[in-house]
Amino acid sequence: MTQITSGFDWTFDVNCRICGNNKELRRHQAREMMFGTRESFLYLECQKCGCLQIADFPDDMARHYPPEYYAQQDEDTFPAVVHFLLRRRDRYAFTGRGWLDRWINSILANPALSSLSQIQLAPETRILDLGCGRGALLKSLQRLGFTHLEGADPFNADDLSYPGGLKIHKAELCDLAGKWDLIMLHHVFEHLAAPLKTLHDIYARLTPSGTCLIRIPLVSSQAWQDYGVDWGQLDAPRHFFLHTPESIRRLAATAGFTIREIVYDSNSFQFWSSELYRTDTPLQQVRGSRTFFKHFPLKTLHAYAKKAKKLNRLGRGDQAAFYLEKTAWPHRENPLRQFPAGRPPLTYVATSVPAAGWWARSPFHQPPARAQHARTQ
Repeated sequence: MTQITSGFDWTFDVNCRICGNNKELRRHQAREMMFGTRESFLYLECQKCGCLQIADFPDDMARHYPPEYYAQQDEDTFPAVVHFLLRRRDRYAFTGRGWLDRWINSILANPALSSLSQIQLAPETRILDLGCGRGALLKSLQRLGFTHLEGADPFNADDLSYPGGLKIHKAELCDLAGKWDLIMLHHVFEHLAAPLKTLHDIYARLTPSGTCLIRIPLVSSQAWQDYGVDWGQLDAPRHFFLHTPESIRRLAATAGFTIREIVYDSNSFQFWSSELYRTDTPLQQVRGSRTFFKHFPLKTLHAYAKKAKKLNRLGRGDQAAFYLEKTAWPHRENPLRQFPAGRPPLTYVATSVPAAGWWARSPFHQPPARAQHARTQ
């Protein structure tokens, strides 16, 4: 595949918002291509931390988030058979067990839920999902038996409440009071204009042994190298920051966090979306339409998926999950991760739950699936 240079030049009069570097920032002109407005935006690529960041935040971002951007069908309207399939999919995504569940997951994958298999959780774990929309992921966790779930999304029309005590607040993180064991952001962090402030707010609301999970697209990827400004996950101007592991490490350290683990979970989207943009085709024009498979036959999609798995193994995929812990609570001192040698973590947590009969029948009793990952140094 031909490497794209993006028609860049250099600027020396602007500081990188992540590391403060002002010596070498490479300029890139990127277009809005999800909806095909083709409006151009200047991005700056720092040569020190690697972060690609928008030069100026647009004054009116609301117009770049039309209603169809948030469009999603309410799961409550799904028929019973779909709810059955979702339960089986979620069980496999979290536990990695069951051949039928694995087949269902291959069709209806839930990568956000799979990312939680790297964390030791129990039903009473307090979980907050930031930028959760209508709470699809939280509903999946509720189906798995979690009982202390909350979400927050300032762009919802109003607060949402679901049976079982699940609540979605129309609020920013700074408006919430409380402590959580897990605070997660699934493809939200790149949209935030003040990422460091957000990490500080998260640190203040995490329990001492808590985990912050951040899933984001990465500019330190083969897809960015190959496609340049046509890379699908650049998504100008909605993505303010396209990070690298180094830029996340710098932010995390400043906020008092250590990166425990990085798990690459990119998929075929990085290729087919970029191919659309390379041919000047808006994403929304093809995604979900009858012409999609004319553009990308199943054989092509299979090849893309295979390539994505290889890049994940090499640490070159275009998205990853970062697991952050408070620096003052190193891995060995985290009580949630202390378990007898040779015993699966979730099985150990299960033995401390009073309702042993119910717990033994729950999917949590299975050890988590291991994802393709790259441990930090």
